Amino acid sequence: MNKLLSVLVAALFTAGTFSAVAADTAMAPAKPAAAPAAKTAPAAPKKVTAQQAKMKRCNMEAKEKDLHKAERKAFMKSCLKKEKKDSAAPSAE
Repeated sequence: MNKLLSVLVAALFTAGTFSAVAADTAMAPAKPAAAPAAKTAPAAPKKVTAQQAKMKRCNMEAKEKDLHKAERKAFMKSCLKKEKKDSAAPSAE
């Protein structure tokens, strides 16, 4: 009797879950139709900012050094700070 009751409760729960998911999907707003390919202009490539370039370089260095958690955080802080000082210094020409 207990097994039968457990199976019935599990079946009802599963059915309720699936119907709720189906209802959410049915209630979701329709996606707008895609514009024809001929009318859309190709997206211009996004330019990388100086800060993004710094982050990328420091991330690559941290990955090469296999740094994790607190060590990585400290390294990134010093790396980005060092970059800021280097770029603020006037260039000797």
